[in-house]
Amino acid sequence: VAFMGSEGRLNITRAGYEYIPKDRTAEPIRASRSPEEGHMANWLACVRSRKEPNANVVDGHYGAMACHMGNMADRQKTRIAWKKEWDV
Repeated sequence: VAFMGSEGRLNITRAGYEYIPKDRTAEPIRASRSPEEGHMANWLACVRSRKEPNANVVDGHYGAMACHMGNMADRQKTRIAWKKEWDV
């Protein structure tokens, strides 16, 4: 994924990210480790131990609903208001 902004460009990959400033004299900022690794390690440890992960099912529901609402708003070309039936 690449985000182009007025002050630079941000490239995000599974391997990490790189921010390239507009100012060519400035050094790019790089991070090579993906935060998904820690998330996946936590999930696998919880599968083994049967403990609750850092992000539980309720957190996942609300995070997914934010994405679904964005998709609905885009398809309908309007704002989407939260509906009470989406509450957990």
